Amino acid sequence: MRKNAEIVSVLFKMQNLQKAILNATKHLKGIKPVKESIETYNICFNTLQEASFYFFQCTGFLKSQYIDGNLSYTSRNFLINKLFIPAYKNFQLLKNYIVSIEVDDIYSESLILLQNRIEFINDSLSNILNELKLLD
Repeated sequence: MRKNAEIVSVLFKMQNLQKAILNATKHLKGIKPVKESIETYNICFNTLQEASFYFFQCTGFLKSQYIDGNLSYTSRNFLINKLFIPAYKNFQLLKNYIVSIEVDDIYSESLILLQNRIEFINDSLSNILNELKLLD
């Protein structure tokens, strides 16, 4: 029973993080880079999309394992190594790329808020990863 409670706790955190990720996507779409930063902006957008894809797959996989009542050692390792880690790495890349985007002054505050949001997502992912590793 304790294991189920731990999984539910992680799932709630992951679902809350999904909302932050969706908001970050909308936020990024609302930022207009200067012409010289368009390529970096596109890299950020594609990296965010890929990271989101892996993270949403990770959340869905954990939900299915919880519903089946069957989070085995093998499925936990698959969850961490094949879904969560790629999402985490992409969000780390995004954090590094996003500081290279240049915007007009009108968007500078919005870009700073987005950078803070990405930082929050990365911190949350780190915490969730530690919790996933503790699930047995």
